[in-house]
Amino acid sequence: MLYGSDVGSSQTQSDIIQTSLDVLSLAIPATQFTKLGRVLFYADKISSVSSMAGTAFREDNPALAEFFNKTSLITGGISAVDLVVKSKYLIKSPINDIIKSEYLADAGKVEKATDEYADFVLKNLSTEQLSLLSKDTRTVIVKLLEKDLSAFSKMDNVVLANKIEKAIDKIKKGDIVVGNNSIVKILSKPEFKVLKDGIDELGDLKVKFLDDFANATEEIIRKIQDENVLEIWKKYGASEKLSIDDLMQIKKVWKQKFRGNTVDFDTFEGTMQYNSTIAQRAKAFELWGAEKWDDLFDYFHANPNKLINGGWPPYDGFYKIEKTVTGEQIKTEIGTVFFDRFQTKLRGEEQDMLGGGFASPVKNSAYNQIDNVFTYDARALMDDLEEGTYYFKFRLKNSEGVTFDVGPAIPWKTKAGKKVMGGATQVRLKGMKFSAIEDKIDIIQQSRLGSGKNWTHLIEDTRESVKKVMNKNIDCN
Repeated sequence: MLYGSDVGSSQTQSDIIQTSLDVLSLAIPATQFTKLGRVLFYADKISSVSSMAGTAFREDNPALAEFFNKTSLITGGISAVDLVVKSKYLIKSPINDIIKSEYLADAGKVEKATDEYADFVLKNLSTEQLSLLSKDTRTVIVKLLEKDLSAFSKMDNVVLANKIEKAIDKIKKGDIVVGNNSIVKILSKPEFKVLKDGIDELGDLKVKFLDDFANATEEIIRKIQDENVLEIWKKYGASEKLSIDDLMQIKKVWKQKFRGNTVDFDTFEGTMQYNSTIAQRAKAFELWGAEKWDDLFDYFHANPNKLINGGWPPYDGFYKIEKTVTGEQIKTEIGTVFFDRFQTKLRGEEQDMLGGGFASPVKNSAYNQIDNVFTYDARALMDDLEEGTYYFKFRLKNSEGVTFDVGPAIPWKTKAGKKVMGGATQVRLKGMKFSAIEDKIDIIQQSRLGSGKNWTHLIEDTRESVKKVMNKNIDCN
């Protein structure tokens, strides 16, 4: 049911058509009212609704009038049999003045009309104009467009389907509820002029901001203005819904730099690739910057069923990145071309091939000896050492094209109920995994931790094998 106020003076009651509403085809409850323009009518096809809406808006809002006229063209015509006209209303102008029959008879022209309609929505209809339409009106139009989207997709008309999809998205974003306690009413007060002007300058993001805070109290709106957090929302609010608490958390750190002004928030939060919100990343940055390692670990693991960042440490486990070295610098700057890494199970599966992108430098390249320069617990690893863990020691035989970030690891994980200090030097292979440079690597040792904390050595250093053969008495006979 579509509802409006009085008809303008230059229009007559004969412009109004009252018909029955087919609630099944439109999927709208018959008892539900929708505010739309300036007419009162019922319709069984959205095309007739659109035609009359175009008439209703033709003076006050020509863009909306054109929008509805174009809507009528793409959704089908109506005939006398479709209408249940009450005797007190007259039909002055034929419907075909608005719904052109040639558009409905020829499939190519229907396609053209649909294309023009999508173009109009995307290029000519502003979000402010869309916000004048009720949610139910947009819901009906979106449902019809979704049918068109399905049809043109099946016809492999990818270009038009994509255009329709974008038009649907824009119409959906116009869904702003304007009620007695809405943000729109609050912003109309002179005291919020500064904030309102800032919101008006958000462009396409304006609708999302108003939607995010549609039910906000005046106290919250005042806080957004007084705390000057609209700028923060503009930068981080496009991809997720942010509350005032989220904005205040981000405000604490978004312009901070830690570790000698080398790490800013944007760099830090970009390293948290797994499950996390922007507000959680801001809290993590605050704790990481303050070196509150216990609190940081507990914060990430507060919900065992939804670990922040998958339970892995932020900033890739670095306390800081001391240097970035490439090629021939690796041996001189790090002091070795020998490295090692532990590989725990991944989703319950043992990882018996060298992978990942993190390792630690080692000085001892001897076979059959787990290097203790940097222990397992000194590294920023998530799990406890368990059966099925693999240890790799390898030599970088060709460093051309290889780049490492180098720095100490932060404390992470637990041991006997207590946090353990990190401190191991770790290197991060930039832009790739070790599996991508296997031709540049000699694996010196591969060992697997078995039951009883016993290591089984699966790969033996060729040099060690030669030594063993040379030291044995071999009977050539």
